[in-house]
Amino acid sequence: MDHLTSALGTGIYSVPETARLVGLQPQRVRRWVKGYEYRLASGVTRRAEPLVKREVGFEHALNFLDLVEVRFVSAFLAHGVSIHTIRKVIEKIAARVESPTYPLTTHRLVTDGTSIMERVADDCRREHLVDMVDDQVMIRKIIEPLLAQLDYDVTTEQARAWFPMGKKKPVVIDPARSMGEPVTQTTGVPTRIIYAAKLSGQSIAEISNWYDVPRAEVMASIAFEKSLAKN
Repeated sequence: MDHLTSALGTGIYSVPETARLVGLQPQRVRRWVKGYEYRLASGVTRRAEPLVKREVGFEHALNFLDLVEVRFVSAFLAHGVSIHTIRKVIEKIAARVESPTYPLTTHRLVTDGTSIMERVADDCRREHLVDMVDDQVMIRKIIEPLLAQLDYDVTTEQARAWFPMGKKKPVVIDPARSMGEPVTQTTGVPTRIIYAAKLSGQSIAEISNWYDVPRAEVMASIAFEKSLAKN
């Protein structure tokens, strides 16, 4: 199966495009998805396996769930969680689920800055956070903003769409639309096209009329692309 066929409904992203959307350097994303070798002080060379293990057929690109996994890893690291802890959590979640290919996209997770937790409910239906490494109940919720950007499939419990600016902004990354590139929410016009039109000198009104896109979506698309350009 070629990449184009695989991308239908799953999205397809190069390493540079993934890095652009997540706000990382391509080299870092490449290390996470391909693994890397490192040398110990003793001179012995070791290999670190990939953090994000892609499906067969995506050896040279990432799909939507890969993209979300990279986003999660990036968020955890930004909150001070070590790569070692992330690896332990991925292994632990993968051992629990039937299809462990995308452990971080299967569970709604949060971090307290040192460990990663999974939402659970006790017998009284009170929500707690269970430490995925030590199995201790935790309460703090720090990366709720990231979780609030994601829509989950109620059947698979995996992420199905990402609103990178939050759900109140009409920009979405949905693998079922335009092969997963960022688009306007209601009209599905790629944000890069709207931004290119703005850079060419067209006004908000002209872009809105030409592409039949609400002005709010035009402005959100421009703001989104500008934010990526700053990374």
